Amino acid sequence: MTEHIDSNRLSQDLRYRFEYISKFINFTHDDITALNTSATIILPLIPVIVDGVYRKL
Repeated sequence: MTEHIDSNRLSQDLRYRFEYISKFINFTHDDITALNTSATIILPLIPVIVDGVYRKL
């Protein structure tokens, strides 16, 4: 069955967009739990990762 995607709502409604992308990539509650559990480890590394990516660009 094909699901209708409201492009206006997709660009204006953050929750709708999150749900759309979550379905598309099969992002589950388990993934959210894993991210929340590892947040204290990952958060300090984000600036280093972003800087590294920008240097490669």
